[in-house]
Amino acid sequence: MNILDTLLTLDWFKVSQGIISICMVLIAYNALSTWKEQLKAKIILDFLNELTESVHEFILLMSAPHELVKFVSIGIEVNSYPLPGEEKQNIKNPEFVRYIKKDGKDMSSRIQKHLNACRPVASKVSSLAAKGQVFSLKNYERCQNVCKMLLWQFNYIESLSMLIASTTLNWSNELVQKNLSQYSKVDADDLKEKMRCANSDFLKYIKECYAHIYN
Repeated sequence: MNILDTLLTLDWFKVSQGIISICMVLIAYNALSTWKEQLKAKIILDFLNELTESVHEFILLMSAPHELVKFVSIGIEVNSYPLPGEEKQNIKNPEFVRYIKKDGKDMSSRIQKHLNACRPVASKVSSLAAKGQVFSLKNYERCQNVCKMLLWQFNYIESLSMLIASTTLNWSNELVQKNLSQYSKVDADDLKEKMRCANSDFLKYIKECYAHIYN
C-alpha cells in the first residue's frame, strides 16, 4: 500500500477533530501563560505603586522633623557663649550641653510628636522594601539602598531626639562626649539634600521598572 492509498483510507473527520483538539490545547496553554504573565505584571505594578505612595508619604512627613533639626542646630549655635564658672568644668561640646539643659526636653518632645506620626509609614516602607525581594526585580538592591537611606534619616533624628531629652547625663563621660560630638554638627540642610537625592534615585528606578513591564 502506497502513501496515497493510506491517505485515502484515513478517517479525515477524526483526523481533523484530533488536529482541532491539539490546536485548542495549544491555544489554551498560550492563553494560560499570557494570563499568568499579565497577573504577575499586575501584582508587581500594584507593589510598585504601593511602595511609591509609601515612600512619598514618608518623605512628606519627614519635612517637619527636618525643620526641627534645623532649630536644634541654631539653638546649639546660640548657646556658644560660656556660663559663669563653666570654664572650670572642662566639658567638651559645652554649647551642646547648654542647649540640652535649656531646651532639650521641649524640643525632643516636639520632634517625637512628628516622628510618631511618621513611624507607621516608616515601618511600611521597611516592610515593602523587604517584600520586594520576592519579585526578583532587576537591580532591586538600588531600591533597597534608597529605602535604607530614608529610614536611616528617621533613626538618626530619633537618636538625636533621645540624646537632647537626656538632661542629667554625666557630661564628662567618654561615651556621652562621643555621642555629643557625633550630633553636635547636625546639618538639617544636608539631611534634606540626601533625602532629595534618595527620592530622585528612587523615582529613576521605579520608572525603569515601569518601562520594563510595559515593554
